[in-house]
Amino acid sequence: MVRFHPFKAYLPNLSREESILDRVSPPYDVIEGQELTRLRGKQYNVTRVTLGGLDGSYENSSRELAEWISKRILIEDGNESFYLYRQSFSIGQERCSRVGLVGLLGLEEYGKGGIIPHEETDPKVKEDRLNLLRATFTHTESIFGLIDDWGDFGPERFEASTQKLFECRDASGTLHSISRVSDQTVTNRIADMMRGKRIVIADGHHRYETALRYSNEAPEIENRRWVLATISSLKDPGVIAFPTHRLLRVQGMKEDRVIEQTRSCFEVEHVDGFETLEQSLRITKGPALGVIFRSGNAYRIVPITYDKNDPMWQIDSFVFQKLMLKKVLFSIAIPDEIEVEYDHDILSVERKMRLGAHDMSVLLRPPDLEFLWKLAVSGRILPKKTTYFWPKIWSGFVFYRMT
Repeated sequence: MVRFHPFKAYLPNLSREESILDRVSPPYDVIEGQELTRLRGKQYNVTRVTLGGLDGSYENSSRELAEWISKRILIEDGNESFYLYRQSFSIGQERCSRVGLVGLLGLEEYGKGGIIPHEETDPKVKEDRLNLLRATFTHTESIFGLIDDWGDFGPERFEASTQKLFECRDASGTLHSISRVSDQTVTNRIADMMRGKRIVIADGHHRYETALRYSNEAPEIENRRWVLATISSLKDPGVIAFPTHRLLRVQGMKEDRVIEQTRSCFEVEHVDGFETLEQSLRITKGPALGVIFRSGNAYRIVPITYDKNDPMWQIDSFVFQKLMLKKVLFSIAIPDEIEVEYDHDILSVERKMRLGAHDMSVLLRPPDLEFLWKLAVSGRILPKKTTYFWPKIWSGFVFYRMT
């Protein structure tokens, strides 16, 4: 049974000189370089907590967060509430909108049927996030989960009666709107409706598993048994996932050797560059990948033999991991000689390849979300970085303090 409850969040208390953009940020794992420097330069920006670690320690983050609360930079909400989070954004020429409800999700072990993962995780990342929780006693960032649908009580039924708290537009053009849902009749009905649902974790597996481990360290502490979560419906047209392409550096790699090994597992078709390859992949039925080398040579590759009864073979990241990585690349280099980077933006992949910093890239197609849902609820776990849900759930609008 899913437990999804309202709570008294800690919220930014803005001065007259501040914008909410001074306080919030994308999630910690997608901020790099100059953007991180810019955000951390803001005195009360959430990144000073989420990315304030030094040599694995987050004591500085803890002190800073405590100071924000003592000085009323953050203030506790007066009522237990859910928070409606609407993001309006553009995909090409189309304007889209996605709505989620922010609340506390009861932690449980995977396999009990309520909370379901869909991707593998990295233990190193989880250790870092555990250190942050131990130091701050605070969930500063939300996981993102999906239910099948809202039934007869979706946000459109009560959005008009919510109280708007914050609104801002980020550099990508996404409009973020946060409203309070505090009517007890409404919050009770939301909690009742969620009890009969299953939640597939779309984004934030590391944070969920870290929160569960932290809770298990002191199971007698009730406040630790919850994680900050934003829940959307799978049927929301604004729930969008991009593929995550792979960029590789392989020590001593020779293109002709890779092609030779690839032909042992795939049908290989030479195509004319990025755009043609992308179009070719889009119309291909069944499993397929796109490969581009530093030389500019591009290929569409289709597995020769695979288990047509196993639905995992319809997932491009699975094909990459099982065949391209383990059968092809591991045959020409040991794993330590292969470096894999990830990028959801095909234009960025093309730019990086032209700069010559990578030996090859492998292009994947967008996953079908209903198909992904069916795999997840059937117990199948996909390779890490299978999906890139966009836009990201931003951090700093809402905090869950466990003290």
